[in-house]
Amino acid sequence: MSKTGRAALMLYASVLLIGSLIIVLRREPPIVFVAAHDLKANEMLKEGDVVARGRTYYARHPISKGQEIAADTVAAQPDVQPRENEITFAVTLARSDVGRSGLAPGAPARLCKDGKALEPVTMRLNLCAPDSSNCLGLAGIASTRAAELTAFFDQGPLPFVQPLSSKPACH
Repeated sequence: MSKTGRAALMLYASVLLIGSLIIVLRREPPIVFVAAHDLKANEMLKEGDVVARGRTYYARHPISKGQEIAADTVAAQPDVQPRENEITFAVTLARSDVGRSGLAPGAPARLCKDGKALEPVTMRLNLCAPDSSNCLGLAGIASTRAAELTAFFDQGPLPFVQPLSSKPACH
């Protein structure tokens, strides 16, 4: 084999090796589960004994209670789909309001500003950075209510979101 042929073969092998390494290193890490508390030997695992560790995961589709969660049912990033006849807008949320307190994705909420309320809006997504007191939320409102939404963002302080079930409203 000629010198240029060997050089071309070496270059091809090097590119192939580097490309393979890039593909392997960019793969999604597997979901890792860890013990939520100390477990004894031969103890049967119960609900709450094991939790996911490391990354935040999002359900790709609704998952029923008791349904097995496999790698293809979760994603590392949320999938935000545009919705027909809906305006989606960003809001700041207090971390304490996210999740079980009523601002879970799909939950109805109210937009508050200066003691006034705009409701209902629908929560679409909550993203919280680690160790942050505030989170980013995406909420949606019917596109026919665009003028009302614009009025809430026009002047003054930014509006905030609270669960629709909160009493008193917009305090």
